[in-house]
Amino acid sequence: MTAIVNGFATILLFALIDPQISALTDDVVDGSVTEATFRRAMIWVSLSRLVGTLAAQVLLVPAAVVIAWAAGWL
Repeated sequence: MTAIVNGFATILLFALIDPQISALTDDVVDGSVTEATFRRAMIWVSLSRLVGTLAAQVLLVPAAVVIAWAAGWL
């Protein structure tokens, strides 16, 4: 089940976050976005990952129960 959960998280990361960061990086290189805006965006991405990690810790036990149920069902 670890592979399924980590695989799903990796797919979401590459589908939702990486394209936005890549586009923003290209915009900074082109000069249409300032470096300050880029830095601010990276700070928000870092903070959101921290909040996500803390939320994952809170949801650890309930998610473990769901995963155990799913493993028993499969």
